[in-house]
Amino acid sequence: MSKYRVKYSRNEFAKYISHLDFMRCMVRTFRRAEIPVKYSQGFNPHMVMTIGLPMSVGVTSDGEYLDVELHTDIPTEKFIEDVNKNIPLGLKVVDVNIIDKSAPPLSDIDSAIYLVKIFGANKIDTNTLLSLPEIVVPKKTKKGINDTDIKKDIRSIEFIENGDNFAVYRMHLSAGGRSNLKPETVASAMEKYLGMSYDSISVHREELLFL
Repeated sequence: MSKYRVKYSRNEFAKYISHLDFMRCMVRTFRRAEIPVKYSQGFNPHMVMTIGLPMSVGVTSDGEYLDVELHTDIPTEKFIEDVNKNIPLGLKVVDVNIIDKSAPPLSDIDSAIYLVKIFGANKIDTNTLLSLPEIVVPKKTKKGINDTDIKKDIRSIEFIENGDNFAVYRMHLSAGGRSNLKPETVASAMEKYLGMSYDSISVHREELLFL
């Protein structure tokens, strides 16, 4: 019995799938692909599967992770081929590795790198934002929406390019169970502190990083 760490992508065709629907989608995909996934015990058995970090609706990604336990080992190449033959449009397995106890658990995901396109805005000096002693904006938490200092959760912001009425930034932000910061919240801070006005943003998660 082995644990397989699956790296997958989600593009424009699947970006509006909710977390719960994605879980159901993967259960059906593994069944159709005849992947020998282990089931839990009890009155309501379910596939032993863990998602690394739930994605917000509307976000695309190149690097998401899930762990799944199999009761019979199969070659990773066959795993990838069989799953991708049965997975819905917009989702794709890009890599699979058999992991042991030395591998960091998915709960150790610590940060994420996002490519953020801000429509209706031009390039601004984000160094000015990061040099502030604190960056306080409304942030949704378990206790509701509260004014929160998000500075410690902004690891870096890099300007990438200007386009026709948009600007693109790469943001390295805290992510995971310990602390989680969304690019939308950073855009709100840029609006508040730097006077940047914008119409909307699109978010692409490039990679999840472990501790």
